[in-house]
Amino acid sequence: MTIFKLIGLVISFSLALSACTKTINPEEFFEEDTFILRGKVKSDAPIDRPFVIDTINENTPNWEKIKRLLCENRTEWRNTYASYISDIWLSQEAFTLSIKDQHMVLRFKNKEGKQTQLIKKIAKEEFEFLY
Repeated sequence: MTIFKLIGLVISFSLALSACTKTINPEEFFEEDTFILRGKVKSDAPIDRPFVIDTINENTPNWEKIKRLLCENRTEWRNTYASYISDIWLSQEAFTLSIKDQHMVLRFKNKEGKQTQLIKKIAKEEFEFLY
């Protein structure tokens, strides 16, 4: 087998693996805790918290919407290894959810403790409440 065939085989196998969709289980990483909502720097932001837009406390309407957003979007996630510059992102101790255009990027540690990053395209209406 020539080196080019071997390289082609490796690339094809990698693409096939990355094309598989994943299902998430938010209960594995979603904590009953406060979210920090961050976004691009605002000119009137305090110097010690330039990216912090808001704190979303547990059991508030927006907190419940975030939980529902994750629970209603359990399927059709894809692995991604790229870095993303997001408009806004939510974080808790165990995970980060970034949003850019019509994509959500979810970073968390899976059950085995391995860092996982997934991406999913969603309708803008599903996350407009965060803006």
